[in-house]
This record gives sequence, structure tokens and C-alpha cells, in this order.
Amino acid sequence: MLLINGDYTIPSNISGELVSVIDYVRTLNANLLLNRDVLIMLQEMFASAERAGYSQFRISDAYRTHELQQSLYDSATDKSLVALPGHSEHQTGLAADISYHGVNIGNSRQGTWLADNSYKYGFILRYPRHKTHITGFPFEPWHYRFVGQPHASFMRQNDLVLEEYIEHLKEHREITITLDGVQYWVYYLSCNSETVEIPENFAYTASLDNTGGIIVTAWIAQ
Repeated sequence: MLLINGDYTIPSNISGELVSVIDYVRTLNANLLLNRDVLIMLQEMFASAERAGYSQFRISDAYRTHELQQSLYDSATDKSLVALPGHSEHQTGLAADISYHGVNIGNSRQGTWLADNSYKYGFILRYPRHKTHITGFPFEPWHYRFVGQPHASFMRQNDLVLEEYIEHLKEHREITITLDGVQYWVYYLSCNSETVEIPENFAYTASLDNTGGIIVTAWIAQ
């Protein structure tokens, strides 16, 4: 749930197991890495796409080191199209650029399928066309960010980008999300001194939001 944009840089303590993309899904570059949990959900999403008749999705870009992001920024002719080092979601291992058989998925049936179904697997289209004034980035139909299924579902239903979703959580402090018959309770804690009681029979995750808060997601363990 980390917010990375022009205002918020990547924290130095990001953790997560980076593994080879090619061991999970098709890719245009055998050297690409991504967070392992993200790849598991990408694998599920691409399998579903194949059942729907779209079998040629590829990962064209994934995790980037600070040095690679710096190089891309330095070499860019139009620097407004490339994030500054430290401000790129690609440096988290939670974002992937997706193509269809190596072709840009913008204005295509394949791109429409992905935009319509990615939330089911925990992904959001991070930079939609109609929210560029909020994200600060141009429309990128290929750039998908993993946030988790309940959060992606809520953002999809309410037409929110990540910046707006975090502001919504800050305002409401607690929301409920129902997904596939499972109810999730999402709590926003504004500082480390705040606490929330999770019942003993609940599973939960907690994530920093990178703006000074903590997002706790709880659900009844099966």
C-alpha cells in the first residue's frame, strides 16, 4: 500500500522477496525480477486471460534498481515521461509493465480486458487517463500496480486512484469491503501510537502507506 509518486519517495526499508519473472509468467526480458507475491497473482491473472482467449500477455518491465532508474531518467529526451530516481513504483518490485505479444495494449481489446479484470487479482491501472491531474503521471495503459484484492476492488468500484484511496481511508478511518463472499475490515492508523483491536479468529495484514500512516486489513480466517 506504499504511495510512491512525485511527492513521496521510496522508503529505504522496503522488503520483499524478488524472484525471476520468467519462472512464473511470459516476459520480454529473461532478467526481470518482481516481488514473489505479485508474480503469483500475475500468474493467476494471465491464466484467466488465456481462458478468455488472450494468451499473449507479456511482462515488458518490472523491478528497477535506483541506478537503472537514474540511467533511464538521464537518457530520456522528455523527462516528464520518466519518474525521478526514488519516485518510481518500479523500484518497489510491486509494479509491472504489461504488453500483449510485445505490443502496446492501449486502445486494444486486450488492454480493455486487463483494465476490466485486473482488480480481481489485486492490481490497479495506476495511471488512468482521466486522473493524470491527481497522479502527476501521464496515462500509461500498460502500468499495473499490485495493492491486494480488497483494496483494488474498492478502488475499481469507486473510481479511485491510490492517492484518492489513501485520502478516503484517512477521512473515514475504517471501511468494510466485501469480495467473493469475504468481508474485510480496513483501518487507517495515523501514527504508531494508535492501535486497533483485531479479534483472535481474524487474519490481518498491516502496511505503511508512506505518508505517515498504517493501513491494517483484517478478515475472518477460514
